[in-house]
Amino acid sequence: QLVVKYDVHREPPALQTYGDQQDFINFFAPDTLTQLSKYILFILDYSGSMATRKTEQLKEAMMEILSDLQPTDYFSIVIFQSEVKVWSLTDGIFMADQIITKAVYGNVGYIV
Repeated sequence: QLVVKYDVHREPPALQTYGDQQDFINFFAPDTLTQLSKYILFILDYSGSMATRKTEQLKEAMMEILSDLQPTDYFSIVIFQSEVKVWSLTDGIFMADQIITKAVYGNVGYIV
């Protein structure tokens, strides 16, 4: 099982710079920084290569990710096989479990 959770390692000072001769990156993440809303696009593969166990893992992963979202976060779901279906944000977050379940088990007509 692969679990990925991350955050910026916060050491004083709040601004850290890392780099080499060609590239650099700045991390700025003070503890007092207000959490921002996330805008997430999930692109889910439900093609034949996603055999039964893989689709079950996909569903479990999505339910874990969706449960971590905050009320201020926004997301949309695009599901593809031989065609692409887009889940509408107007359907509401409370329906995400039903939509993912129907997508995983092949009732894709529900997703419009």
